[in-house]
Amino acid sequence: MFVGDFSLEAAEATCGPDAEGDFLDTLASLVDNSLLVSRAETAANGGDEEPRFAMLETIREYAAGRLESGGEADEIQRAHALYYLALAEATQPETAAPTQREWWWTRLEREHDNLRAALRWAIQKGERDTAARFALALWRFWSARHLGEGFRWLEAVLTMGGGPGAEPEGQERRRAFLLLVAGILATRHGDYDRAVALDEASLTLYRDLGHKKSTHGPLRELGTVAYHRGDYDRAVRLGEQALAVAREFGNASGSALAACNLADALRARGDLQEARTLLQETQSSLRSQEQTLPNINALINTLNRLGSIRCETGDYARAEKSYVESLQLMWQYVGRAYETASCLEGLARVAAAQDQPERAALLLGASAALRDEMGTPLTPIARADHDQASEAALEALGEATFETTWTGGNETPFETTIVAALEVGSRN
Repeated sequence: MFVGDFSLEAAEATCGPDAEGDFLDTLASLVDNSLLVSRAETAANGGDEEPRFAMLETIREYAAGRLESGGEADEIQRAHALYYLALAEATQPETAAPTQREWWWTRLEREHDNLRAALRWAIQKGERDTAARFALALWRFWSARHLGEGFRWLEAVLTMGGGPGAEPEGQERRRAFLLLVAGILATRHGDYDRAVALDEASLTLYRDLGHKKSTHGPLRELGTVAYHRGDYDRAVRLGEQALAVAREFGNASGSALAACNLADALRARGDLQEARTLLQETQSSLRSQEQTLPNINALINTLNRLGSIRCETGDYARAEKSYVESLQLMWQYVGRAYETASCLEGLARVAAAQDQPERAALLLGASAALRDEMGTPLTPIARADHDQASEAALEALGEATFETTWTGGNETPFETTIVAALEVGSRN
């Protein structure tokens, strides 16, 4: 059942009887008899303190055995899984209140051990719908903070069954999307062969369902893999197809993400001006759209790439503005995201070009720590920004000072780095 600590709300939802007073009395008795340990923590949204409880492992094992022997284990585990599923779905950035969006990943991180336990139970019991809903609710959290683990969970959910003709259409479309996001995580993890297999399976399923408007996603991701593999002509062709589909169906965020990936391939092929024009048009279009979370996420990606192109052309002042705005939007609406590290590397390149080698080394150290935590390799564009900044800072500082400064950035808490980067950006 519970793994690690848990909230009062979770305990009541999972174990509490109908009479609230009886439940609280029982809980207090367990604490008084040292069967539960109680402590108060600041709520994940920064509000008032909330009580958290934990149980010694030996007591937990004994209690689990009693539940099993009494035939109550399945009922309690199901209640546990459904509570954490509801929590995962309620803390999504789209559904959370605007004032709470910035802490959604913090709440999920705090509850991660129990989320893992609940999803593991759903998979072991063959609860396909519950497992799929967990995957839909958690894939972006996994992408931002637990990339390898998240990919393994998605693979486990996908192997539970389902496929063309095996499910109602709505569930088949859900499966097509899960194939797509598994492909995205595989690409970010550098497993390109698996990414292609997943992306192609998603594309085939969408086409078999006659759901053309969703094919822009797998087309875009197949183009992304081609870009990472250095096949830029194929990446451009696939990017153009993805962009055409997204535009055909009036999908603003989908069009923007396709444009971002197409711009990567165009730039890598040597068409820098075409890539910049495409991104500038995309930025203008997004600013005229309703500021939904998908559109904001697309703008984050667009600004990040514009910053890199502006670095490439020596327009460092505007590059910094692009990176800072991208980082601000991430911090406000998404939290720690896949693009954060590349923003830090871009800002490091700006700092190095503006004779601030110490700041460049600090930012490079911070981005390396984030990439290590997330398990994300440098993309070709991020590698160019990283190497430019690293070489310039190393030459200016010397090896010993560079290493010391880089280590300082690598060991600085992530939130401190972001706040400092935004403060410097706001002054420039």
